[in-house]
Amino acid sequence: MRFLQRLGTATRVDRDEFLLKVSSSKKVLHLGCVDSGMLDDRLAAGNLLHSRLDAVSKELWGLDLDPQGVRRLRTKGFGHVYAGSAENPPVQIPRSYFDVIIAGEIIEHVRNAGSLLDSVAQLIAPDGVVVITTPNALRFYNPLPAVFGLELTHPDHLSWYSPHTLRRTVELSTLRVESLYVYCQTPQAKCNGRMGRLQSSARHLANFVAPAVHGVLVRLFPYLSDGLVLVARPSLPPSEDDGKS
Repeated sequence: MRFLQRLGTATRVDRDEFLLKVSSSKKVLHLGCVDSGMLDDRLAAGNLLHSRLDAVSKELWGLDLDPQGVRRLRTKGFGHVYAGSAENPPVQIPRSYFDVIIAGEIIEHVRNAGSLLDSVAQLIAPDGVVVITTPNALRFYNPLPAVFGLELTHPDHLSWYSPHTLRRTVELSTLRVESLYVYCQTPQAKCNGRMGRLQSSARHLANFVAPAVHGVLVRLFPYLSDGLVLVARPSLPPSEDDGKS
């Protein structure tokens, strides 16, 4: 019990609306802009985050590991989108330039979170803001599949972050943590015509029950929410840090 960490009060936000608000009229770099595997569905539905950011930002850039997805975005009229790693950004991405950098659900995918954060610190303007979002290791339904010998995780994820470990990871970089929030997404099990009747019925039942249970639990215990939103800024020079202490 000696390693229990006090989390403090949790503030819940709407993830996408938060990102849109912070990006309004700003020069924005969107890391992981393609939403690989979901790009065409998102474009068809009109809810691709990169499209929504484009509508509110002053200037939008994008970076993603998926070269095919980047080419697809270019055919849709998006400029300043590049294929490459956020841990080692290509030279086309300007340094010390962006008012806002959004690292949306990518820190759990990278091999070296320190390299990612160091790169972000080089790209952000001195008075800019970095927003990191990631699934929450404490979300309430994470342990449930383990009862059946299963693990619920994206196959490309390399790590999980809790409120404490995400804060600690950023604190060890050249960024300073400003605030941390939680966000929720209503859990939905996919149903399609290829499923058997029993499996389909079970998933429909889960889609009926899970949102109600989910809603109650996260209202009572916000840190059981689905994801985390961390806001960080470049570290102040030593003289300025001293003046604020």
